Amino acid sequence: MTLDEIFEQDQDAGVPDDFPELVIDVPIELLRSTGCDLNEGRWTRSDVKGIYQRIDPERSEMKQRRHVHLASKKHLSATTQQVSWNDDGSRHDRHKFNAKLGQRDDYRTAARLALGLDPGTVLEQMTGSKPAERTLLNLYESWAGPPHHRRVFLTMK
Repeated sequence: MTLDEIFEQDQDAGVPDDFPELVIDVPIELLRSTGCDLNEGRWTRSDVKGIYQRIDPERSEMKQRRHVHLASKKHLSATTQQVSWNDDGSRHDRHKFNAKLGQRDDYRTAARLALGLDPGTVLEQMTGSKPAERTLLNLYESWAGPPHHRRVFLTMK
């Protein structure tokens, strides 16, 4: 749930104007360690130079995990020039995933940092661009289901 969704409803109805407020400063490192991001759903600069990120919250009604989209500034609206991973390391938006960008270490590092994953976390990728190489993934999915439903990762070399 995003902050916009939380505050969409008027939760202050009936609260007196002179009611005291409590303000708490939370270090950004603490928020990141919990996987929280106050900019969910918005494009922001990532911790990796030249890469922008958009973190989207989990939406259980749509069977979507929390995930991050990554792109360079000039490709924020070009979905074919973006990559995205779920918080379990599986690819998100598989039909729009740019396989060449997905192989780059800077994009993989940005994804791990954005999602609060350990540096050693394996991120799903597909290096093959030939139809014969992609067929293996399709056969696997028909047998085991999409990889994001299980912690299974395929790397084709």
